[in-house]
Amino acid sequence: MESAVLAAWVTAVLTGLASGVAGATTTAVAAQVGRVARERLGLDEDGRQALERLDGDPAAPGTADELRARLLLLIEGDPDFAHRIRQAAGLPAAPPASNNINIGGNVRNGVITIGPVTIRKSPGVVAVAALVVVVALSLALNGVIHTVEGDDSPWSSGGGRNRVAAVTDPTLAKGIAPDLRSMPSGWNLKSSPELDGCTEDCQGRLAKGEVRVADSAGDTRISFQYATFDGAETAETGYGKVVDGAQRTVNNNLAPMSLGTVGDASSAFSGRTYTGSEYQYTAVVYLRVGTVIGRVSYDGGYKKVDDGKLLAFARLLADRAQQAQNGEQPSASAVL
Repeated sequence: MESAVLAAWVTAVLTGLASGVAGATTTAVAAQVGRVARERLGLDEDGRQALERLDGDPAAPGTADELRARLLLLIEGDPDFAHRIRQAAGLPAAPPASNNINIGGNVRNGVITIGPVTIRKSPGVVAVAALVVVVALSLALNGVIHTVEGDDSPWSSGGGRNRVAAVTDPTLAKGIAPDLRSMPSGWNLKSSPELDGCTEDCQGRLAKGEVRVADSAGDTRISFQYATFDGAETAETGYGKVVDGAQRTVNNNLAPMSLGTVGDASSAFSGRTYTGSEYQYTAVVYLRVGTVIGRVSYDGGYKKVDDGKLLAFARLLADRAQQAQNGEQPSASAVL
């Protein structure tokens, strides 16, 4: 897909999700694409405003056009974002040029065309439903959708299904911890990956792992911590408890920060502490991916928190947690 086509395609997904009609077609694909798109849009003011208007009234005149224009700018200016969108849907890097999407002028008379399929838009929710149907047809034409089963799991980048499964293999569980190969150039491990099983008061937790890294100067330090659970419900409960605990914390001056959603759910907080002469800066992201919850702690020392680095490392942990649930040895790398 060229950039304009991809932007129109993602706009259709987001509009369908915001209208609550995506489940009638392919919730699995839409949920994953929507998560990646919202995460990126949430990083700047223009993107956040476009999302607010979409969530307020998806069928309002101009809402989809504004969102599509913003997505086009991001896709053309951020190759990593475009790559992540394609990965989220299992689309090839360069789909056939014949699968064109054209969203015509006004709502009443406009048409949407993908390859040999043309659907005329109509006002309101009917138009939104048509957009989401088109998304499903587009994926089918690309050979991406083979079957849509009963669960809501998103599709993995390899064309198979991302699973929500307990990680019971100790090798896979330990592999969730980022290793040296997964870190950007210049970053080093400050501790060996650790994995400990649970023996008491587990409440569904199977094991917990941790590894710490730092940049070449040693003044930015990242700690990855995670816990595997016996199911998504117990993981969700565990995630809720740690986030509630963080929200009640006042001694370390943590405040909520906007970072976009990572995984199935995430919450981010930042803080600063005055040492008497300067401020020291920290941040933390709590996230959940299926049956795994994680915490990414960022210690920037006297340098302000780099939101881009924090997001990249949170994505890294989320991606490796998903790979482990897919039964794959985690291999995802951080992209800064």
